[in-house]
Amino acid sequence: DKIWYLFVHRSDCYAEQLADGSYNLIKEPLTKEVIRQHLRGEKTIGIYQISPMDNTVKWALYDLDVENPTAEQLNLLRKDVAKIVEKLTAKILFSSILIEFSGSKGYHVWTFFNPSIPAIVANKLLRNISDQAEVRVKEVFPKQSQVSGKGFGNLVKLPLGIHQVSKKRSQLWIPSSKTGEDWKPLDSTYLLNINPVVTDPEEIAVIKDKIKREESGWMEKVQSSGQPYLGAVSYTHLTLPTKRIV
Repeated sequence: DKIWYLFVHRSDCYAEQLADGSYNLIKEPLTKEVIRQHLRGEKTIGIYQISPMDNTVKWALYDLDVENPTAEQLNLLRKDVAKIVEKLTAKILFSSILIEFSGSKGYHVWTFFNPSIPAIVANKLLRNISDQAEVRVKEVFPKQSQVSGKGFGNLVKLPLGIHQVSKKRSQLWIPSSKTGEDWKPLDSTYLLNINPVVTDPEEIAVIKDKIKREESGWMEKVQSSGQPYLGAVSYTHLTLPTKRIV
């Protein structure tokens, strides 16, 4: 139930990870039984992020990877994760952030929103944070501002499943130091402690309009790599307006 509440925003489809790490689109409804199968290790699924109804997202994600996931390289990567989390927690509560070892080559840093926010705003806000942290991030999700027609956008592997290439189960982590050393894996029930950022729809709408007004169409220009065109205007002055819950 908690996974559904936090992660599932589009339930008319999902994807299943294959043995080579690629994904097969399943044009069938995502159900809680499918999520149970994912948690039991019977299959590994990916979820599509953007709602085709209004182009909003319930979560945004940093994907930080290294090509050679040695202990030393992963330790260096954790330092970058800690920098991002430090900047994020200057804006939102730590309980709205989830850090996950993907089971393969790196870490996912998730941030959750309630109510959902426009994809165009989520992408830009997370990129602002990584710029402020001076961390080069491989990918930021959402990658698109919208999906149209029969589009699905990009998917992300649901946490706590088994990566079909490495055969390792993803783990939840908590930073115990900014150096990246002595980090501690968490029991999966830690997920129950996560609560989304409570956003103000009126203020979020102002940010969306500002982005679209100052650089019209910047995110509709999608490069062949799938990365959104970021344009020439900096939005480092934008922060996430929230109603904080203590």
